[in-house]
This record gives sequence, structure tokens and C-alpha cells, in this order.
Amino acid sequence: MLTPVDGANAPRLITQGEIEVVVGHYREAMARYEEAASVLEHRLRRELRAAAIKTLVLSRAKHPDEVRRDLEEQRASEDPAEPELTYNKLSADLNREITDLSRATVIVYHPIDEQAAFEMILRRFPLADVPHPIEHQQDRHRGSRALVEIDESFERPSLEGSIVEVKVASISSHIFNELGADIGFKADTDEQPEDVSEGIEDLLYLSRLTDRAVQRLLEARRTRLFDASEPLDNPVDLRHALEQMVGHTLTGDFQRLYRLLDTVVHPFTAGALAALGPAEKMLEQGAEIASGLGLHETGGDDDVLCYTLALMPAFGPEFQELAKNWRGPTNDIKNAILGWKKPSP
Repeated sequence: MLTPVDGANAPRLITQGEIEVVVGHYREAMARYEEAASVLEHRLRRELRAAAIKTLVLSRAKHPDEVRRDLEEQRASEDPAEPELTYNKLSADLNREITDLSRATVIVYHPIDEQAAFEMILRRFPLADVPHPIEHQQDRHRGSRALVEIDESFERPSLEGSIVEVKVASISSHIFNELGADIGFKADTDEQPEDVSEGIEDLLYLSRLTDRAVQRLLEARRTRLFDASEPLDNPVDLRHALEQMVGHTLTGDFQRLYRLLDTVVHPFTAGALAALGPAEKMLEQGAEIASGLGLHETGGDDDVLCYTLALMPAFGPEFQELAKNWRGPTNDIKNAILGWKKPSP
């Protein structure tokens, strides 16, 4: 905890000297914030890979110069009579006053995948108990933000309570957001030189144009999956094919589902997937089975689990042999497969 400086008890604007004390304390503890960001990055990669969402995941701790700049800017914008930011608050819990000291960034191909990735984060990660833990930006700086708290599920006791800011954006939006932040983008373009304003407008146009071009490429790939003879080469293809069949986004571990189906279905094509049965009806059947197994919450929130349970009458023994060899901690889908019993004739 920070040591209060003389005269810091009154609710007043933080001084430059106090800002330097805060920045110095942060610099000393920076390794912890880097570790928290790295731990979350590792788990994000694992969860996104399982969900068959193609991403680039980065993480870092905020640079001390950024902390100083942000504190100075906030001080300049506050009402001296009723300041929100005070030295006492920063002394009590720095990370809960400055919630982006640890950062993770999830970069997706297209805003459509941004929604899928962000919804997965909200399902699979604990949110911090702070004001406004979720934020969506739909203006020039497009993207979504969640404040995740490291809890006991991460099995890192020394980091419990740490808050990590997770931002999700498309490639083009990420580039625009980062360049805008580095240049010092302001909503009021009259405050900037004309050439800077024009450059930002050009960059914004290229960003949106890139999003449209990527959308056409992704749609072209997804359209090919309507061809019954088109092979499903990876978990992403499987997710897209199933989502086309049901008409909405699906959740769950598509990586494991792909391994299961690619082993028992030959050749594994879009047509072979459709021949397994109507996906929407199978999801409903699987949800009922999950409920009967006591997986009420998971059954309503894990489409892959429900779909797999609906396939068990056809591939139960084969799936069980495969699940026995899955490494890592047990989870609902593995337990459900191994616990399945063939109905008596």
C-alpha cells in the first residue's frame, strides 16, 4: 500500500508530487501486473482456440509513462471542489482505481467474430466487481472491453484480486484505435492540425473498407460450406457449418467436437455433417439430456455439449474411447461422454 504524504487526507486534487509517488509505486510492482496479464492471455488463447475463433492475443502491463499521463489528464479534467481521483483512493487499492494497469487484447478478423469472442469471455471469465466492467464502443473507436478479475479458478493465489482489462476488436479497428491513441486522437478535430485530421479520416475509411473486404472473404468461405462435398478441414469450418445450419452463433469446445467427428465420419464433409441430423433439433435433444444429467446451466450455455450428447446413441462407444485419452483437467463434456450408458434394448 502507498504511504500517505503530508496533508493528503483532505478530498482534494492529487498533486504532481503525489502522482510521482503513485507512478514510482507502480513501477516497483509492475512485474506483478505483467504476470497477471500474461496468465490471462494464456487462458484466453486456450478458450478461444477451443471455441474455434481465430484470434491474435496480446498482453502487457501499462507503461509507467502512460500511468503518469493518464493521472495528469484526469487531474486536469476534474472539478477541484469534488475530485474523483485522490491520493487516498489510489493508496487504498491502485488496481481498482486504475483498472487497465494489466491489459490483454484479442484481435479478430472481423467485427462478427468480435461479438462471438466477447460473448465467450463474458461466459467463461469472472468480471471484476467495479463500476462499468463491460463497455462497447460503436463510434470511431470500435471495440468491446471487459474487466476480468483473477480468481481462485486461475490457481495463482498471489495474483487473486488482480484486474485485467480485456479489449476485443477487429484487425482494422485495432490498428485505427492504436494509431489514434499514439497520435493523441481527439473527438474535436478542430484541435488538431489539418493534415493530422485528414490522415485520421483516411485511416478510418481504410479501416471500414478493410472490414468490408474481410467480410466478403469470410462469406465466400462460408458459402462454400453449403456444398455437400466440401471437406470440413478444421474446427473453424465445423463451427461455421453448424452455425449456418441453425442460423445463429453457437458456443462450446469446437476443437474437441471436431476431433470426435473427424475420427468417426469419413469423409468429413458438409454433407456428412448434415446427414447426422437436423442440428437445431439435436441441440434441443441434447439440452434435455444435459438437464437429466444435472448439467442445467451448462446444458443451456454449451451448444457443443448438447450436440455431442445427441450424437451419443450413434457414436457413444467410439466417443468414450477418444475421451479417455483427452489430457488436461476433466470438464462437463468429458464427464458427460464417459458417464453415458447405452440404453437397454
